[in-house]
Amino acid sequence: MSAPSHFEDVVVIGAGYAGATAAAYLTKAGRRVTLLEGHATPGGCAGFFKRNGFSFDVGATTLNGLGEGLPLARLSEDFQFESKFEKVDPAVHIHMDGQVVKRFTDIDSWSSELAPLVEDRSELLSFLHTVERKSEEFWQIATGYPLSPYGISDYFKYVGMGPSRLFSLLGGFLSSIESRIPERLKRSPQFMRLVNELLLISAQGYADKCPAVVGFLGLGYMSDMYYPWGGISSMADELCHKIKSYGGSVSFNDPARSVKSVPGGYEVQSRKGSLQTRAIVFAVPIWNVAELLGEMPVATKVDDKASKQGECWSAITATMGLRFIRPVEGLYHQVHIQNAPPEVHSGSLFVSVSHPDDRERAPEGFRSVTVSTHAQWVDFSHERTTEEYQQQKQRLGQYILDQLKGHFPIDEESVVEFRIGTPRTFNRFTRRYNGWVGGIPWKAGSLPLGRPGYRLPGKELYLIGDTALPGQGVSGVVLGAQSLADRLLG
Repeated sequence: MSAPSHFEDVVVIGAGYAGATAAAYLTKAGRRVTLLEGHATPGGCAGFFKRNGFSFDVGATTLNGLGEGLPLARLSEDFQFESKFEKVDPAVHIHMDGQVVKRFTDIDSWSSELAPLVEDRSELLSFLHTVERKSEEFWQIATGYPLSPYGISDYFKYVGMGPSRLFSLLGGFLSSIESRIPERLKRSPQFMRLVNELLLISAQGYADKCPAVVGFLGLGYMSDMYYPWGGISSMADELCHKIKSYGGSVSFNDPARSVKSVPGGYEVQSRKGSLQTRAIVFAVPIWNVAELLGEMPVATKVDDKASKQGECWSAITATMGLRFIRPVEGLYHQVHIQNAPPEVHSGSLFVSVSHPDDRERAPEGFRSVTVSTHAQWVDFSHERTTEEYQQQKQRLGQYILDQLKGHFPIDEESVVEFRIGTPRTFNRFTRRYNGWVGGIPWKAGSLPLGRPGYRLPGKELYLIGDTALPGQGVSGVVLGAQSLADRLLG
């Protein structure tokens, strides 16, 4: 092993939104920080790649949390971003049963779209207002109280929120969002299918298993949705530039390989060398943390915590450059599907289309399109031969393309660039354990205490990202990173 090149205050492993956010706050405050990233670009599960004049988002493709007091609004204000965002309304066009249901921000307009699916519009309106109110309430709690309590004083802060709000929070974790939906609305199979598919993309679970807290936030997600000009990773890229301007270091194509204890801290071995540091912030999944810690005594505790979290989702993605035969309304679409291949574990495809004027994403007259759906690692085993795997990808790609032809003005000649990604693709390029993305699914009936927080076993070892509280989504991981940075700098 080469001799350590220098000693840092903090090494952050992973330049997704969580890692880049934490590193930016720490360097801005004067800490000596190195950010290590195994890929050539930042963003992690909100990353991108470029091919033949197109820029394709992969993983996360939408942003929210830019409203007043929310995580991305704070991030943008703290670092004075130049990135451009555009509010999307209607947020999503939902293609189901031969019709298109538009998810408007305005509740009256949204309820008008949903009214044909239910018996009682007044009850629908009441439920939608409850979603809006509860979503705002839980965001206020998430941004105003400790996400990962350090000690008894932090628990007293929760008590200080008052019995009404405290019981609302606890009840929101112990009950499912399905239990909060009025019975007359649940009688509509169409309405429940629409709700379930929206929850799967925003909260990683269906209504019967998803806690009410997470469900309200998931259903409220699209009330505050934005299109990121230039691509989803534009802010992550700006954060990396900020880190360098503050005197920090960002090392791309430099994956961390191992961690060991040394006097006064730790030594991180990466592809390009080694660093000694007082503290480490892991912005990678908790399973990857256990692997990096190797033979260290704390590795067993981290591995034990990781093993209790259960299975996570991965994704199948199709990225394509398209020339639509005629104009297409809307930038985000959810297409309900039937007769899906066995590898598809969702009832819908989520389709993200670049803005027609976004020249950073696609040449004039073309659009950059990303299609994603839920998948499981087990269906893409490395036991398959290369030929079998390529045939599997070709079959999935043809199914996705056939589905899009039924809802968008395209034909075979419309497609000028086409690629399929699988859980193996995510595992290869992001190095995430089992290609898992989207965070650890929440389950109704359990409190957050059993989930990983940002404090790991071992002195000055921390975890952020979608497997640490609060998890899930760009806003969630940014909030977690802000919370840790506030703690470390406080």
